[in-house]
Amino acid sequence: MPFKLMLSAAEVSADVHGAVLAEELKKLDKDIVLFGMGGERMAAAGVNVKLDITDKSTVGFVEPLKHLPTYFKALRTLVRLLKKEKPDALVVIDAQGFHMPLAKKAKKLGIKTIYYIAPQEWLWGTEKGVKKVVETIDLLIAAFQKEHDIYKNAGGNVIYFGHPVVDIARPSHSKEELRSASSVAKDAPFVGIFPGSRQQEVEKLLPMMLDAIKMIENKLGKVNPVIGLSSPKFRKRVEELVEKRNMNLSIVEGGTYETLAASDVSLASAGTLLLEAAVVGAPIIMTYKLAPLSYFIGKYIFKIDKKISFYSMPNIMANERIIPEYVLSEATAENLASEAVSILSDRVKSDNMKHGLNQVAALLGEPGVVSRVARGIIDFISQPKS
Repeated sequence: MPFKLMLSAAEVSADVHGAVLAEELKKLDKDIVLFGMGGERMAAAGVNVKLDITDKSTVGFVEPLKHLPTYFKALRTLVRLLKKEKPDALVVIDAQGFHMPLAKKAKKLGIKTIYYIAPQEWLWGTEKGVKKVVETIDLLIAAFQKEHDIYKNAGGNVIYFGHPVVDIARPSHSKEELRSASSVAKDAPFVGIFPGSRQQEVEKLLPMMLDAIKMIENKLGKVNPVIGLSSPKFRKRVEELVEKRNMNLSIVEGGTYETLAASDVSLASAGTLLLEAAVVGAPIIMTYKLAPLSYFIGKYIFKIDKKISFYSMPNIMANERIIPEYVLSEATAENLASEAVSILSDRVKSDNMKHGLNQVAALLGEPGVVSRVARGIIDFISQPKS
């Protein structure tokens, strides 16, 4: 009987990771059966996607509330699938709030649980939270060395091979080739715009980023703005927001790393893209907004700002401000524009940022991460249940 794995990805970025993992698993075992929850990328990679909620992904404490009916329905559907299909293991990817309850259900059913892109309890959570992860997950696949060490010290069965962005964030062409192939003015700066992989991010961040582009042009003259779409699901809304401001810019679908590599600076939502920028060596500015109540809960109840000094993972890893961060009240078009103009006008500042990003990239591991992860999963499910 071939191995059978149920994969679950609830977000666009997790769909990307799930797709690459599926491809590597199939290289190792062409007969392996992969099914579960994901998006268009996992489906294209050969996963039998039963449901897709990637367009409902949110960040925050109050933002997910409007999608709770969808989440609960998806959870019930996946539990039914677990009972019906009885896979050798459940592999969940990121999205701790959704996947920890699902993993708990799987464990009760006697199904092995594997977490890929593990919960960040190790970073901003509690010792109790770390313990709960260790107790629920049979195999944790860490993406960071420190994460591995913390879960290992807590008694977890954890493996570490590096971060998968090392394999994923690979432009198909050089910066020079990308820019020479562009139809826009070659002497004007390229500015990447990455509003995020969630609807809430597109709505909250893209208007501010577009306003920042206008301010940059007022300071520097013509620039070449390029919006990198994380998913085709957002194209219509992105086009509406661009048309509303009567702006002329390019919208690129499926060319995230090429857009990053070609840009002199990018404006980006918080998230995995910042690590991808480190791998590519591309100057970038991070910004984010949350609902006021989510900020209040995070700051005063969970005391997240007491646990971390920065919001972006490259800065956390380096323990210094390599990437400019503008969050909450500092997340304004004026601040983004001012920072972008400074980077575009100062070669030394731009080069220093690239140097810092290269140092972070060196901490993410050697290429071949996802193939090693796939081998680790196959080895684990090959073991008899204890």
